[in-house]
Amino acid sequence: MMETLTAEQRQAIQDLMMSPTIGLLGMMAKSMPLDCTKMEDIKTGLSTSALEVVRALDAGRIHFDRPEDAAMLHGLLAVCFEVVLDGRFAANAQVVRAS
Repeated sequence: MMETLTAEQRQAIQDLMMSPTIGLLGMMAKSMPLDCTKMEDIKTGLSTSALEVVRALDAGRIHFDRPEDAAMLHGLLAVCFEVVLDGRFAANAQVVRAS
C-alpha cells in the first residue's frame, strides 16, 4: 500500500524539481551511456565520477564555505565507494596521514 505524502514532503519534492542542479543532472542522465538497471553499470558510473571528485578534492580544486557542505560531499563519496566495493570500503580503508 502506498503511503500518502505530507504537505511538507510534497513541498520538498516540488522544491527539488525546481532546482537548477536537478535540471542539469536530469539532462546529463539522458546522455549517459549507462543502464542504471544493471548494478555493474551503476558501479562503473559511481567509481568513475567519485574518483574524479576525490582527485579534484586532493588537488584543491573543490572548495567549501562551510564544514557541513564538505561533510555532505565526503559522506556521499563514502557511500559511493561502499556500493562500488560491495560494502567492504570501510573495512579495508587505510588512513593516510600527510607528513
